[in-house]
Amino acid sequence: MCLLFLSEEYSRTEDKVIRYLQSVFTKQIGDKEVNPYAEYSGDIRKEVEEVMSLQETFIEMGMERGRNAGRKEGRKEGRKEGRNLIISLNNVLLEEGRIEDLKRASKDEAYLEQLLEEIFPGQRF
Repeated sequence: MCLLFLSEEYSRTEDKVIRYLQSVFTKQIGDKEVNPYAEYSGDIRKEVEEVMSLQETFIEMGMERGRNAGRKEGRKEGRKEGRNLIISLNNVLLEEGRIEDLKRASKDEAYLEQLLEEIFPGQRF
């Protein structure tokens, strides 16, 4: 890890990278406001732009990892809710003695959905 301290004392140095970074982040050197791209060579500017581009890439990679983790967690929750719903449906059908409906629903997805709508009306499946 590297820390840069961009204080006023660096405005007097000849180190162009430090001066450039200071002007990029503060838009001033000492008391003087500056355009960070006006004074420096294209090489330094290009290097800073590459670092900034790399930073954006890492941010996007982190965001994608977060989205993937969220999707994974959502699928896990959905499977759990689905299992609980099927267990509840099975219990209702068994309590009502509807064994044939239970058997048919285990083989026929459309019939399963029909029973879910019948037993749990208004819920989204």
